[in-house]
Amino acid sequence: PGTRAASVEALDDLGRPDAYSAEGFRRLRRLGTELATLRGRLGESLPDLVDEVVRTLGLETELASHPEATPGRARTHLDALHEVAAQFTELAELPSLPAFLGYLADAEVRERGLEPGEVAVNPEAVQLLTGHSAKGLEWDVVAVPGMTVGQFPAKGDASDSWIRDPGAVPVDLRVTDRAELPRLHLPVPGSGDQAAVRDALADYVAEWKDFGLAEEIRLGYVAVTRAKHLLLCSGSWWRDGKTVCGPSSLLLAVKDAVEGGAVEGGA
Repeated sequence: PGTRAASVEALDDLGRPDAYSAEGFRRLRRLGTELATLRGRLGESLPDLVDEVVRTLGLETELASHPEATPGRARTHLDALHEVAAQFTELAELPSLPAFLGYLADAEVRERGLEPGEVAVNPEAVQLLTGHSAKGLEWDVVAVPGMTVGQFPAKGDASDSWIRDPGAVPVDLRVTDRAELPRLHLPVPGSGDQAAVRDALADYVAEWKDFGLAEEIRLGYVAVTRAKHLLLCSGSWWRDGKTVCGPSSLLLAVKDAVEGGAVEGGA
C-alpha cells in the first residue's frame, strides 16, 4: 500500500518533461489528472465510485478490446462489480473504500470469493471461461484441460487464510461467506495453554486446506457437467518441473465414470 501511495503522489510532480518521451509525459500527466479527479470523488457511495472509476479510466473500452472478450461480456463483468459494491455497502458495518478494497483483495486471493458476471452462451464461437463463469450454462462441446495432480484440483493450501496472510480478512469480519468458512476455536483467553493454541491453529490450517480442496472439487463438478453432447477432459504426466505428476483425482473420477458405464459413448 505504501508503494502504491508513493507512486500516485509521484504523478503529482513529474519533474522536467525532457526526462521522458513526449508521449510518455503526456500519458503520465493524463493519468495523474484522472487519479486526482477520482480522489476528489472518494466521498461518494461505493457503487457510484465504482462507476466513476470505470468511466474515468475507460475500463469498459479496455476490457472490450481484449482479444478474448466482447463488449457485452465486458459490460456484464463491470455490472457484476457494481452489484458487489452495492451489496457490500448494504451489509458491511463500515462500508469504506479501504474495507471494500480489502474485501476484493481477499476475494482475488481465494478466487472463489466472488461470483463473476453471467456470460451468455455463443454457439457461433469458441468461448474460454473459468469454471465459475460457466455455472448454470451448457455448451454442445466442453473441454476441461489441466486435470493434473496439483493443478486441478489444486492442492489444499492455507497460505491465503487469515492466520497466514496478513492481508486477508478474518473470517468473523467477512460479509457474505463467513458462515461457509472454517472457524478458529482458540482456548479461553488468558489460560496460558500454549499447546492448546498450537493444536487449534494446526486444526484450523488442516480444515482450511480441506475446505479449499472441497471447493476445487465442486468447481470440477461444475466444469464437467456443462457439456450437452461431448466432454473432453485432459491432464498430463509432466508440468514445469522435473517431478512426475499424473492425472488428478478429478480426471480419474471421469475415467471411472466412463469405464463404469455411467457415461454413454465414453472413451
